[in-house]
Amino acid sequence: MLNSLKFPASDKSKIKAIATLFLGNSGSMAIYMVSLVILGAILNKVDFGYFRVGYTYITISISVALLGLNTSITKRLPEFSVPQKRGVIFFCIIASLCAAFVSGAAIYALMPREKPNSFDVVEFLYIFSFPAAVFGGALCQITLAVLQAENKFHEYSRFQFQWRLILFSFAIFGGLVGNSAHVFIFMSVSYVIILFYIYLHLRPVLTGTPVNDRMDFSGVYGVVRGAFWPLAAICTSAFYGNAEFLFLKKSDMVTGLAGSYSYASFIFIGGAALFLPFQTYAGSMIVTKRMGLRGLLKLQLICFCFVAAIAGLSTFFARLLNYIDPNRFDINFVDFSYMVAIKLALWGAYAVTGSVLNFIGKEFEAFLIVLLGLIVIIVAPIVFDIPYELRSILMLQIITGVFVLIGSKVLVISGLRKS
Repeated sequence: MLNSLKFPASDKSKIKAIATLFLGNSGSMAIYMVSLVILGAILNKVDFGYFRVGYTYITISISVALLGLNTSITKRLPEFSVPQKRGVIFFCIIASLCAAFVSGAAIYALMPREKPNSFDVVEFLYIFSFPAAVFGGALCQITLAVLQAENKFHEYSRFQFQWRLILFSFAIFGGLVGNSAHVFIFMSVSYVIILFYIYLHLRPVLTGTPVNDRMDFSGVYGVVRGAFWPLAAICTSAFYGNAEFLFLKKSDMVTGLAGSYSYASFIFIGGAALFLPFQTYAGSMIVTKRMGLRGLLKLQLICFCFVAAIAGLSTFFARLLNYIDPNRFDINFVDFSYMVAIKLALWGAYAVTGSVLNFIGKEFEAFLIVLLGLIVIIVAPIVFDIPYELRSILMLQIITGVFVLIGSKVLVISGLRKS
């Protein structure tokens, strides 16, 4: 979402906008991290594994259900009249609704869990919770895209915070009431309240014409046309970044292996949040042409050193947790912690340079690099007779991450030297 921000003209406004976005993102990420810690404490290891896998599926499905329209909205919406904006937003909502129910049904079918023999109310609500959560998440992302296009940075940050706070408050309550199924049910119910905030944020953008004025759908074609590459890039990145969750088996869930990895993944979730300040600053400097190649590489080096130090320190805490509670934080958790720490440090080595590729006309090339990485993860186990296991997929992510690192560096150097 940050890649296509259109900052106001003055430097003072730019700094204020970046600070506002940073606070909103930091606040929402803090809510997410605290909620995961609480859910990890109140759910048993197996249930927490089910939650993390299910929520990852939902996150990926939201990227698919958006159909790339949110990125296209951000770029094209300021060009439209109010009737055209209403038509475009209405179309995007309907398109995302249809895609959400298809992807939501796919989540339930692909979820690595034993289906119950009997069908009760809880199971019905559990099935419905997936498309509801996907559509709700897609609708929130569309709202953020509209606010972003309209340069409403305070509203953008406020809504982002409100969304996460309400969503995960309901999730925690669901965990207190029952198991992972109840968490998803309560999360889907939370969107009833979130819809009210969506209405409050979108209403000022869509007013300005008489209430009975018809929607103008003439802008829909341009928005749809501009959504293809964003959809391809976002979906590819989502699948590549979460590949380890997509290959989990039912046995991994039942034995608690998925739960052990879910605990270890805290390292990456928390560490990846550290990318944001560097990415935001680098994006602003590149857009305003106040930073060149040398300055960008220096900033990337600082980011890497900082993230690598956090990754190394996290392995010490992993060992400490294993010593304190070896049942919950078993040896698998320790092993995964080391692998996740390596993955975090590696991705931190190209977090800054990779984030500015969209600003220097290298969107397509960046998409191809990530796509090749995803293809290797899928094909390599077949070619080299490697089992599709969690550790194998993590190792392939680390290996392909080296090539993504090299590729992003080459693209940045070539792009900035030409400019």
